[in-house]
Amino acid sequence: MFCFESAVALLYNMTRRGPCHHAAVTSASKSRRLTEKVALLANGALAAVKAGDEGTARRLLSEKAMLAAALAKCQMRSEANHALALTLDKAIGAHR
Repeated sequence: MFCFESAVALLYNMTRRGPCHHAAVTSASKSRRLTEKVALLANGALAAVKAGDEGTARRLLSEKAMLAAALAKCQMRSEANHALALTLDKAIGAHR
C-alpha cells in the first residue's frame, strides 16, 4: 500500500525541481485530509446509528461514499505524480 507520509517526507527531502514534486506533495496531503474526513464520517454514522438516527447515518454514509471515491482518485493521482517525479529525478540525474 502506498504510504502518504513517507511519500511526503521523500518529496520534501528532495530539492524542488518542478511542478511534479509539488503536485505529488499536494496530492499526498489532500489524500491524508480526505482519509481523516472519511474516518470522521464513518464514526459519525456509527454514533448516529447508536443514537437511533437512521436518516443522519444514511446521509453521513452517503457523504462517506462520495469522499471515498474522491480519495481513490486522489491516491491514484498522488501515486502517478510520485512515480513521475522519481522518473524525472533519474532522467535529470543521468544528464548531469
